[in-house]
Amino acid sequence: MRGVTLPNYPTSGDVGAQPTKPKAPVPVKIAFWIWIVTAALMVISAVLTVLSKNDILNTVRKNPPKGLDASQLESYANEVVTIIAAISIIFAAFYAVMAWAMLKGKNWARITLTVVAVVGVVITLFSGISSYFNLIGLLLALLGLILVYLPQSSEFFNAAKRARTVDR
Repeated sequence: MRGVTLPNYPTSGDVGAQPTKPKAPVPVKIAFWIWIVTAALMVISAVLTVLSKNDILNTVRKNPPKGLDASQLESYANEVVTIIAAISIIFAAFYAVMAWAMLKGKNWARITLTVVAVVGVVITLFSGISSYFNLIGLLLALLGLILVYLPQSSEFFNAAKRARTVDR
């Protein structure tokens, strides 16, 4: 019959066939661990920040914000340390969750980590590399980005998307 399209029914070999979820290639696995190490470094940095509160307080005492007395100055230093530590821990948890999703083939996690890493690299470069943690974090972010955009990594993310599409 000309011009008539027949439905595309599954053949006997297709019935019950489940799509196979692709396994993460080595570069994606390495990138996962890089993000986990980065998260761990952020937690260590938060702990070191809390432990160095007195050094921070002494630095602030040398050039205090105007209008603060000694008790306000200490309160100010405590708030700054708490905020810095909290932000570090929140970002560490965020990196760990995104790394897990990336390892499972979620391209949105790869894109999110890319955006966060690029912003972090730009901020670090413009504010200056003030510690070994900053330098190590910068290098790890760049290495992680390179690894998740290698051809075999990109194929993994595409295959994971195809497998999820077939599951629906």
